[in-house]
Amino acid sequence: MRKLRLYNTETRKKETLQPHDGTRTVRIYSCGPTLYQQAHIGNMRAYVFADTLNRTLRLFDYRPKHVINFTDVGHLTDDADAGEDKVEKQAKQENMDAKTITKKNGKIFLADLKKLHIATKRYRFPWATQHIQEQIAIVRELEKKGYTYEIDDGVYFDTQAYRSYGKLGLSAVDEKTSQARVQEVAGKKHFCDFALWKKTPAGVSRQQEWDSPWGRGFPGWHIECSAMAMKILGETIDIHTGGVDHITVHHNNEIAQSEAMTEKPFAKIWMHTAFLTVQNEKLSKSLGNTYTIADLEDRGFDPVALRLLFLQSSYRTPASFSFESLGAAQTALDRLRRDYERIPRPVTSLLQRSRDRRYTDAIDKAIANDLNTPQVLAVMHDIIKDTTLAPAVKRNTVRYADQVLGILGSKKKKRQNVPAAVLQLAKERDVARSQKAYDKADAIRKEIDDLGYDVADTETGTSVTKRVSV
Repeated sequence: MRKLRLYNTETRKKETLQPHDGTRTVRIYSCGPTLYQQAHIGNMRAYVFADTLNRTLRLFDYRPKHVINFTDVGHLTDDADAGEDKVEKQAKQENMDAKTITKKNGKIFLADLKKLHIATKRYRFPWATQHIQEQIAIVRELEKKGYTYEIDDGVYFDTQAYRSYGKLGLSAVDEKTSQARVQEVAGKKHFCDFALWKKTPAGVSRQQEWDSPWGRGFPGWHIECSAMAMKILGETIDIHTGGVDHITVHHNNEIAQSEAMTEKPFAKIWMHTAFLTVQNEKLSKSLGNTYTIADLEDRGFDPVALRLLFLQSSYRTPASFSFESLGAAQTALDRLRRDYERIPRPVTSLLQRSRDRRYTDAIDKAIANDLNTPQVLAVMHDIIKDTTLAPAVKRNTVRYADQVLGILGSKKKKRQNVPAAVLQLAKERDVARSQKAYDKADAIRKEIDDLGYDVADTETGTSVTKRVSV
């Protein structure tokens, strides 16, 4: 039986996957988006990774039961216990109903997943607001066991009462910063303590709040994930995924509250994706460097090119995004699809099942080693270049690799409606370059740029795409 080895953030080593109930079912929880705005491409790296994990499990004959949650309440602007609820704040800014905003962004998120070749029917997408009573029940149980304390602001988890707090590792926080974090919420005992239930202040009206034993209010961000994971997957799950930014606070808090309540391990393996940066800077609205899937499409890119860009490096390696690197991924994707379609199709159903064992073993070995997608891509290229393979065998072996990668298919790149005048300038630039009139070509490039279009050199000549406004 094929074994799958995955890097566990908690133990800092690769471990062989062994579903806790002894079956082939693997229970996975992936932290999902907060629906106050559209998810950007940095967020999407975590979901391409989660989908790669899901595809790999299926390839290895496991049955993944996979949850990606929707956070539609309780995530505060400081990602901890202070500030405004992100959804409430956005609703005020847009003068809209909070549920309208979250439903809109949830719909866009699901559409974006499909554009990235993520089959949404393979996942469950619970909403935090649909599991309020389960969250209240966990807080009440923690209260009975002596893990909470109540202050004017709400109900907090007492991390000093839970001796195993910080299993995934804690960030270095000096004493001055620690005190500042405590003082942000009057009555909070320790800087690691976190809100389980936030009370609505007197005189304040919120769009999303519920009655509870501690008064009218709303759940803390962390309790939502524990409640949804345990409700759908059980008290112990096999794999929990998320971004590296979740490790020291969000995921440590999930572990503490879950294991304090159940006295059982919450998740056997913790997996985290590294950051995606733009020119070595974290993606941020304030920096104007965040892009959505729609932004990429507006520039004429196939979203699957972004998927390929992610797969070209390990999910645990920080990656830097640029439109140049995305353009290279688009070119590589177009070439792969073209080369694959040129392979003659098999005639009989028997031939449709035939594959080359050497390559399938190489694919299995690579993906079983902590989802080594760069190596799987290398094997896919080797298959396509191999002139000794029968067409049917070659085609089917490429498809085997793509069961993990998910980059082939008939999806066509969305084309832009570029004005004829801009296209004419592009043609003139190609002529100038062919005549080695580089000064003229550079002048035309600047003219195109001034019209709001980016210029890229491709195998077929000058490519122009509408610049995204951010």
